[in-house]
Amino acid sequence: KDPGGTHCPFNAMARFSYAFLSYYLFAQVTAQCPADQRALAAQGAAVPASERCDSHAVKGTALLQVGRRSGTLSHTPTTLQDEDQDSGPPHRRPRVGVLLGYDRPDGVRPGSFGAIGLQLARHWAGLHNYTLFVEPHLGKLGSAPEAPVWDKIAAMRRHLPEVDVLFWLDLDVLIVDPSRTAEELLKRERGSCARTGQAEDDAVLASQGEDIFLWAATSEFVHIDGTVWKHAEPSYRLNLCAGAFALKNDPRSFRFLDAVWGQRHNPNWPAEQGAVWNVLLSDPDLLSRTCVLPEDQFVYESLEKPQAALARSGPFAIHATGYKGRDAVDKRNAIGRAVCDRV
Repeated sequence: KDPGGTHCPFNAMARFSYAFLSYYLFAQVTAQCPADQRALAAQGAAVPASERCDSHAVKGTALLQVGRRSGTLSHTPTTLQDEDQDSGPPHRRPRVGVLLGYDRPDGVRPGSFGAIGLQLARHWAGLHNYTLFVEPHLGKLGSAPEAPVWDKIAAMRRHLPEVDVLFWLDLDVLIVDPSRTAEELLKRERGSCARTGQAEDDAVLASQGEDIFLWAATSEFVHIDGTVWKHAEPSYRLNLCAGAFALKNDPRSFRFLDAVWGQRHNPNWPAEQGAVWNVLLSDPDLLSRTCVLPEDQFVYESLEKPQAALARSGPFAIHATGYKGRDAVDKRNAIGRAVCDRV
């Protein structure tokens, strides 16, 4: 206080510094919200579900940056650091990436099922400050064209060095619980990693749980309107689905990807998924460090009516696949719209 004790002098420089800091902090907070949603919020309005699921889904794609060398679209977060803890040095969270891809632009056209899957993944990545990669040239990444399903392996090989953990999600994997973090999803205990229903494989899976390099969805069941199809050998040598999986940035992951890629050129089912089975089943070291997550914790495979599919508690995502009937597209679109409206 001044000698008279009547007021606290605040010189011009101090006032300027305080004002600048206040503006900076305000800008940092508001920048986390897309401009169109900030405008709606300022008017006291909510973002309509139809905009989030249709036009906004593809608008979101336009906000991604295009890599100059690869043509890959990516959205890079500003930071992946935890807030400082009360004691000890700051702890860095693993850098997490989320990768999706497609081979035709009409696969993510406004209102399409693919656009919904992409927007849901983008929402999840943004919510947790993960890096989103979108590969728009599946089938054309190698020196020779391959079936698009094989290029997910090439895309994972390309982007895994940029992060600590990289998720691959097919466009028909619909995230229903975006609040879940990568740390929550990527289990290590055998009770969550060795429940494929194939006893011989379950005896080996995650037996080296302290050193897991691969987490994948199960393909044990498909749910179709009250009917459950159980997958079993010999058609399914390993109840592991390559439509949703995550890899750690680890030498084993690159050895695994190279071995799977070495079996390419087969465009027919089980294609890259069959190659994943072959590589893991022929290498106990890799299989013992693999976690196949159950459907009630990770990905639930379903083409049921939306109310039935969404009634399940526990799954992180719904994989709208496993059925090739004439009404499969209608079933997939109905689930996509319902998931987007709910999320």
